[in-house]
Amino acid sequence: MNNKALSGVVTTVIMIGLVVAAISIVWIFVNNFVTDEIAGAESCFEVFDQIKIGEYTCKGFIDEDDNQQVNEGEKTYLKLSIKVGTTDLDELLVSIGGEEETKSFRLTKEGTSESFLGTKNPETEAENYGEKVYLPEKESAKSYFINMETFNIHNPYKIEITPIVGGESCDIADVYLEIP
Repeated sequence: MNNKALSGVVTTVIMIGLVVAAISIVWIFVNNFVTDEIAGAESCFEVFDQIKIGEYTCKGFIDEDDNQQVNEGEKTYLKLSIKVGTTDLDELLVSIGGEEETKSFRLTKEGTSESFLGTKNPETEAENYGEKVYLPEKESAKSYFINMETFNIHNPYKIEITPIVGGESCDIADVYLEIP
């Protein structure tokens, strides 16, 4: 007899081999994807609850005529206090919302120079807007002064800070909805 059909056992072994090969290929792709996602989540998890907007955050103005009211031409500023816990940050994205729009800027370890951003209180010291400012270091706090006219945000009402770790933007770390 000249049978050309495969036996049931051989067919079953070939089918099992094909299924195992297909599952292995799918597993390789899924494993790589999940590993990459977990690595990004771990770096952001480390900064969770480590960055806060400080209680010294407030709006202010230089009261040139000493009448306790903002008059035309008087400079308004925002004092932003940021506290960093035990984490090491690469960058911090700061977003400030006003009546008409929201604007953002980054604070980095290497330093940031913006014409609206400084670290000296414009009411008591010579302004240093435009000089290089740095991200707060681990376990420290720092205050920044933002010239609201130069930044072009009027009546700011919201501040959000978002950490950036390993080039990945994490979730918003803190929000300030009512600026005194």
